Amino acid sequence: FKSVGIGNKGRIVIYGDLKGLFAARAFVTLDYLGHGDRVALLDGGLEKWKSEGRNVSTENVKRENAGFSPDLEVDRVIHLNEVKGVSWSITNLRTAKYSLIDARPGDSYKGITKSKSLERNGHIPGAKNVYWKDHLESDKNPVMKSVKELRALYAGKGLRADKTVITYCQTGGQASHAYFTLKYLGYDVKLYDGSFFEWSRAKGTKVVSFAEVE
Repeated sequence: FKSVGIGNKGRIVIYGDLKGLFAARAFVTLDYLGHGDRVALLDGGLEKWKSEGRNVSTENVKRENAGFSPDLEVDRVIHLNEVKGVSWSITNLRTAKYSLIDARPGDSYKGITKSKSLERNGHIPGAKNVYWKDHLESDKNPVMKSVKELRALYAGKGLRADKTVITYCQTGGQASHAYFTLKYLGYDVKLYDGSFFEWSRAKGTKVVSFAEVE
């Protein structure tokens, strides 16, 4: 980050294409490095910017190195063994302190879509499904829905403000958008970066498939 002129002070605005996926991933990285509180995502990203006829440049901008100092927030990321415990507590205890959110499309969550990169298809026991694109108005207008709509979306999945939310997907990208959105809404959030790619291959993990989903 220091090589592109990002220092320890000032606002950081991130944008990209793919409806904000890459920008959300960058946000997670900066949050992990202790700078998330000064980061914003450009709503609608480059797609929205271009659709409004705004100027774009092909210039390769060079910035002087800045004094960027990480202050690691290691608790922003959660790992396999911890997620095993979280999954068990959600499925066995009424007083579980966590919620699990699977940010993939519904058919991936249910195990209907078969991915060659996964050893097993389905989802982590106890996880609820909120597809990351449901945060957006539409594919053609990829801006975030209102706070009221987003809160209702997650409340409909049983999320409560007093629980820590863990997001995952297949490899971490879609889960990053969920991470950003939930942070935006004020939830305590962690990212399971290994996501279902790791979970499906790990020993001692259970997978819920479509046949077991109500």
